[in-house]
Amino acid sequence: MQRGPNGISKSASSRSLVSLGFTSLARGADQLFAEILLRRKIPFVVVVPSAGYETTFEVNVDRERFEILCAAAVRLVRLDFPAPTEAAFLAAGRRVVDEAEMVFAIWNGLPAAGTGGTGDVVAYALAQGKRLIHLDPWTRKVLEIGK
Repeated sequence: MQRGPNGISKSASSRSLVSLGFTSLARGADQLFAEILLRRKIPFVVVVPSAGYETTFEVNVDRERFEILCAAAVRLVRLDFPAPTEAAFLAAGRRVVDEAEMVFAIWNGLPAAGTGGTGDVVAYALAQGKRLIHLDPWTRKVLEIGK
């Protein structure tokens, strides 16, 4: 399950040029976002929610992708949580939002299943006045919300 939206910073010289991405590399959309950035040669920062975060990946391929993408990141930001918890996931999602100028969220529009889920992070992004690109995987609609 994706634990939070992904964010980007735009180049000061061009409003359409993505210059840096932010993600916590949760399984699914977060890892896909990082892979797209990597293919496009756009640097990205990984926000690691806690010590032992890699143990949350129950499938080896997801854990391996996490490790490969961490190695490809230009920087790792490790939050000071001793273990993976919903509070750590929420903090990571908020850190991604705080660092980004624009947030991409692949989100079904439902409330978060647990604290720190996509719905919580989207609500935080909107409360912070961030520009949000909402991609709904069910309806396949893309909406721009905010700035």
